[in-house]
Amino acid sequence: MDGEQEHSRQSRSLRQRGRALQRALFPDLPQHEARGVRRIWLIATYTLRRWLIEDRGTGLAASLALQTMLSVVPVAGLLLTGVDLLGAERGNELLREIAYLLIPDPERSDRLAGAIVNLAHNITVERLGVVGFFGALVVASLLFTTLEKTVNVIWRVHKQRTTVARFTMFYTLATLGPLVIFYSLAQPVFAAVNEISLAITPMLTTGMAMVLVNRFMPATTVRWKPALIGGLTAALFFEIGKRGFATYIAVIANYESVYGSLAILPVFTVWTYASWLLVLLGVEVAYVVQHMPVVAHDGYVHPSVRRRGTAEVGSGRVAARLMLAIADHFDRQHGGSTLPQLEARYQIGLARISTIVERLEAAGYLLETNAEETSYIPARPLDQIRVRDILALFEGGDVPDVREGDPLAAIYHRLDALSDEVLGELDYQQLLAGRRQRRGSPRDREVEPAPAPESAPDEFASAP
Repeated sequence: MDGEQEHSRQSRSLRQRGRALQRALFPDLPQHEARGVRRIWLIATYTLRRWLIEDRGTGLAASLALQTMLSVVPVAGLLLTGVDLLGAERGNELLREIAYLLIPDPERSDRLAGAIVNLAHNITVERLGVVGFFGALVVASLLFTTLEKTVNVIWRVHKQRTTVARFTMFYTLATLGPLVIFYSLAQPVFAAVNEISLAITPMLTTGMAMVLVNRFMPATTVRWKPALIGGLTAALFFEIGKRGFATYIAVIANYESVYGSLAILPVFTVWTYASWLLVLLGVEVAYVVQHMPVVAHDGYVHPSVRRRGTAEVGSGRVAARLMLAIADHFDRQHGGSTLPQLEARYQIGLARISTIVERLEAAGYLLETNAEETSYIPARPLDQIRVRDILALFEGGDVPDVREGDPLAAIYHRLDALSDEVLGELDYQQLLAGRRQRRGSPRDREVEPAPAPESAPDEFASAP
């Protein structure tokens, strides 16, 4: 009996130590006092959790991999259209160089490039006709469109570029981008690398592509520092992953024994999926770097995995407070409020604030500005925005098809009537009028947010 009790105590002790170690490495409570190596670790885990849990990076990468399989030949055809001015041989060489840089196995990359080049030469007006050619353009643009939407999901951007702007940007990148990168930069570097025997060219070209994706793909302003850090991080992991995957398929996975001459297809598919995962990781890194003040306010623990100690504030009340903060800032500074500023004040997560603001915008209460960084201002005169309308937008109404005599229906009806009686016709103009009268009072902290990210307006940086 004593032996069994001792064994049970040891087992409980091991489990407790395991849970303690897990919470130390992957905490579920804010860590506001983290410094040094601990802070770096928490930022890394914050990014990974956001990448895999909050944004479901594996699913996004799978969608991009599918679009890549559909679009690779049409994109190659457009690329050949742009570089054929340099001669057909140079176009073929360019595609082979791209395949060599992107695919881990040189032998398979040569075979794949040859197959794609042969098919891509068919993407011409003469062969497909006008309708078929433009159909190929549409298919080719699917990958770009999917990538743009995916990056906007990560950056919590809801506005979209116009179709014309999107297609123009895509066609320019597809035809001129690789031409500039590989023939204006890569060829001289290739020559230098051959002389000093260093395999640095893939890192340079991949890094440049990743940085440009992070800087220009989101439909919002991304600063160069986050774009560089995110792009170079993705490029580094991409090159490491490429070498690791090449070793795997050469030593462990014998695809030829199963697929024969079609072995290139599973290799290309799996590596395409892994590549997009790493690209999206770079986008996540860029996002976290740009929003580091918000990450610090979160205590380096993402809200999606944070332990809930209290009930969550209702969306209606949050929306009413967001509306008041935006209106007050506009009344004071005649400018818009950004999502990071609002998150720094309320600390309920950018994703939730973004969802609420998007709904307020769709209902016609907020308007997105054309400022460098996405911001919002009231879309109507403040005396036309009632508090009860904002609350009702999120919390009004009841479930449909309520049975006659339902006891909760009468209670809810009374609550709604009392709410209307208390709020009446109270609008945001009246709220701010009282705010102006009390301005300067130590108790007046209702709409002044806490310390905000750098470059925040005075109102958002002045509160305790």
